[in-house]
Amino acid sequence: MFFTSEHKMTNEEQFFIKSQYIGSNLPSDLQLHLALVYVDDHTFQCVWEAESIESVALYVESQLAGCCHSHYFEVDPFTAVGA
Repeated sequence: MFFTSEHKMTNEEQFFIKSQYIGSNLPSDLQLHLALVYVDDHTFQCVWEAESIESVALYVESQLAGCCHSHYFEVDPFTAVGA
């Protein structure tokens, strides 16, 4: 299943330190397909493949705790467009 996460930076310095490693050493049940950082808005979004939205949230929160507010969404596979 695919999920997206949206994150609003609350501590930019800590975010850039912690986020350098978010795509490396992922648990075997997670795959990060895309990370988009919107510089002007201090917001970023990611596209994940995982067994559950909870596994995405647990991983991201463990990696980025204290530097952003996050929201998680399940992608509808019947209406999504893309590769």
